[in-house]
Amino acid sequence: MYLKEQNLQLPKKGKQKIKMRRYTLFLQQKVSIN
Repeated sequence: MYLKEQNLQLPKKGKQKIKMRRYTLFLQQKVSIN
């Protein structure tokens, strides 16, 4: 899921928002693994 998000091409306007969302997904994945 995290990789899929990362590969999406997104407009610059939503870049910051997506960055935060991506980070959240990363944290969720990290918690799931641990």
